[in-house]
Amino acid sequence: MKGFCNLARLSAVAGSLMVLPLLSGCGDNNPTTAPVSGTVTFNGEPLQAGTVIFTPKAGGPPAYGEIQSDGTYALTTFEDGDGAVPGSHGVAVSAVEFKNPDLPVATTVIPMKYSSEQTSGLTAEVAEQDMNVVDLEL
Repeated sequence: MKGFCNLARLSAVAGSLMVLPLLSGCGDNNPTTAPVSGTVTFNGEPLQAGTVIFTPKAGGPPAYGEIQSDGTYALTTFEDGDGAVPGSHGVAVSAVEFKNPDLPVATTVIPMKYSSEQTSGLTAEVAEQDMNVVDLEL
């Protein structure tokens, strides 16, 4: 029985040691990103709230940004404001409002087709450069 306990302890330690390199290297192997910002307009007017999502067509981590009250956004993938992975992206935009603060019912501000990169018709190219400006006209 004592040998079984030692074997179980050894297995637990070995398993922990195998996971440790995965945890310690999480931030070191991230793909390169490039800053992306822009303005979102709907019917010619700045969208005052919502979210923009860039999804790489070749695969990889998506980037997202919150739309500010003036319609501007800046994308984040790993760290605040770091941008998106370079390449071609499908783009989605979602914007909802809560007309009654007492009810958790949201109303969409823009057509639902924009909420998915498959149906939005929006695309963007992100280049490896200092700043990419991608304005989105809905």
